Amino acid sequence: MAPQVVEKRSYNYKSDIWSLGVIMFELLNGLTPFHSTKREDFEAKVERSDYCFKDSVVPNLTIEALSFIS
Repeated sequence: MAPQVVEKRSYNYKSDIWSLGVIMFELLNGLTPFHSTKREDFEAKVERSDYCFKDSVVPNLTIEALSFIS
């Protein structure tokens, strides 16, 4: 869910690009970027962009991939 959706604001194409970054993160990392068992925690992680890659994944990524995702 893009931050605009979480905050119940209107959204546009930027939300779709954000979602592409999340999908790319999942494909490369094998995990969702903002996983949480509580909705409040999930929303807080989305708002803070609180995510991290597995240590074993980072050496295999290009600067372009990391930049796109961030």
